[in-house]
Order: sequence, then structure tokens, then C-alpha cells
Amino acid sequence: MAMDCRGKTIVITGANSGIGKVTARELAKGGARVIMACRNMEAANAAAEEIRGVSGNDEISVVHLDLGSFASVRACAASIAADCARIDVLINNAGTYTQGDTKTADGIHPTMQANYFAPFLLTNLLLPMIKASEAGRIVNVSSAMYAIGRLDLKQASFIAAKNGFSAYAASKLAMILFTVELADRLSGSRATANVLHPGLVATKIMRLDKWYGFFIDRYMDWKAIDAEEGAKTSIYLASSDEVAGLSGKYFVACAEKSANLSPRRLALKKPLWKKTSTIVGL
Repeated sequence: MAMDCRGKTIVITGANSGIGKVTARELAKGGARVIMACRNMEAANAAAEEIRGVSGNDEISVVHLDLGSFASVRACAASIAADCARIDVLINNAGTYTQGDTKTADGIHPTMQANYFAPFLLTNLLLPMIKASEAGRIVNVSSAMYAIGRLDLKQASFIAAKNGFSAYAASKLAMILFTVELADRLSGSRATANVLHPGLVATKIMRLDKWYGFFIDRYMDWKAIDAEEGAKTSIYLASSDEVAGLSGKYFVACAEKSANLSPRRLALKKPLWKKTSTIVGL
């Protein structure tokens, strides 16, 4: 996927593996300065070295980010701010799937924190630098599972049922509503925000210690696309002139699609933003 990203600074979360790594590699090939925000620093440094080698681009750096900790998110944002005058693209790529009803040290379900609350916080902390770009872009990775997601803002972590699938689907719905509300708030600025479904990607994010895990693994082997294919829409939204100025849109396979959000769901976006801001300490 040929592109010209020279002169651009791009931050990608979860860039040491899967579609995040492919995205980082291809944008580096386009000449971008890439900042890989990752939890596993050993894996991230190895990935960064690999990307430098295949891209011929030495402007690849790594910063620590543990989305399971709001303190880590703040430290990551401060580190990036100390090193960058502006950010041209932020790709909230990292995600997780956690079984059961557990909590992080911040009191949030791990899936909801990593997939929604932490990206919300990181985006808002980096927003001044994104607005400093001539045309800053925020690219949020969601999932088609948002369609079965349920949010209950009266419940802890906003999830109606405290199990892995419910939390994952809820986090992806929250990410879409966050993107739509963010796009509204960015109206009148030069910055944009869009959200995407990468496809059913074989990244092994759902490693289930359940009797039915075997069948899900076989289904994934049959139906899932690889990371190379799954990264294409993230790369497209980060670099293509075709989406310049577009904001608040949902994309699948590098094409704009309708998210089919009901009025009832859309009505959640403002209270969701307000309550999330309180929880993350903005």
C-alpha cells in the first residue's frame, strides 16, 4: 500500500504485534516518524528494530503504555508530549479480551479499561498535540461486535453483564460512541476522528479457557483474515487523502459504512463522555 507519510508523526498503541505491528511497519515505509506505545517493552523494542530494518526508516521509537493503568496512560502521554510538538495521527489500536468479572487497580473491568477507558484518556491527553497538526487524525479500532454490545451507565464499568463477551462487545460500542461524540467536539477544528472494524482477524486475542474454546479456534482458522489484511483499514484512515476532512465515520474494508446506531444508542454518547471523564479523572 504505497503512501507518502514523510514529515508526519504517528502514534500507534499495541504496535508490537498483530495489526498494530503491520500498521506501524507500512506507515514507517511511507516515511512517517512512528511512536509505538506498548506494554511489553522487550517485544516492542524487537518489533521496532525489525521495522527499522524492513522500512529503512530509523525514526521508530518505543514508549511504555499499559492500558490497564490510568497512571501509565498519563505517564505515556507526558513522555510523548515531552518529545513531540505535534501528533499528526493517533491510532488507538491496542485491545484485549479478559474472561470473567475481574478489576484493574483502577476498579474497572480489564477489557473495558484497555479497549475504551484508557484510549479515551490517552486521546484527550494528546488532543492538544493532535490539534496542533495541520490535519490531525484520530483512528479508533473497534469491532463489528459493537452491534451486540450493551451499555448501562449505572453499572460498574458500564457493562450490563460481567463476562468476557459482554464486556468486549460493550467496549467496542463505547468506542464507536466515543468517536462520534469526539468528532462532534472537534467540529470547527482541523482534527478528525473516525472508527473502524478491521475484520475478523486471526490475532489470538480471544484465548478461551473454556470447553468451547477449541471450536472457536477452529472457526477462526477457517474464517479469519491475517494481520496483513486486517491492518489495511487502519493504514487507509491514517494516510489516505480520500478521507481528508471526514470525521465521525465508521469504516470497514477501507470503505465508509453505516454503523446503524439507533437513536437510543446515540443518546448515550454525551452522558457516556461525561461519566467517563469523571472516572478517568479529566
